[in-house]
Amino acid sequence: MSIYQPPYNFQAVYRAYPEAILVDDERGAFDKDDNEIVLEQSKIDTALAEISALEEQNAYQSYRRTGIGLTAGYPDIEEQLDMLYRDMADGKLGVAATTGSWYIGITSVKTAFKKGEY
Repeated sequence: MSIYQPPYNFQAVYRAYPEAILVDDERGAFDKDDNEIVLEQSKIDTALAEISALEEQNAYQSYRRTGIGLTAGYPDIEEQLDMLYRDMADGKLGVAATTGSWYIGITSVKTAFKKGEY
């Protein structure tokens, strides 16, 4: 058994050891009763792999919010609401709503960053 040494990846420690309530690079990891938890490298490695897989699986969400490279993400909520207002004022409701600025803008982001592709 290989012991995991500091500096700790706190997210991985908490994922591998849900009973941990305190993780400190100098003191170690402890449960609610202040008992020290021996951190095994293999459990941390598994937790890091799980975290990485989850981040990859959900990367599209972040890309949709902020964009990547030259492709912009979603506009600010204020801009989206203004787009919706202008579309409604222009009578773009029902099927015609698919030609409005809000729908086109949101669809372009959803097309550029498809769920599960990152």
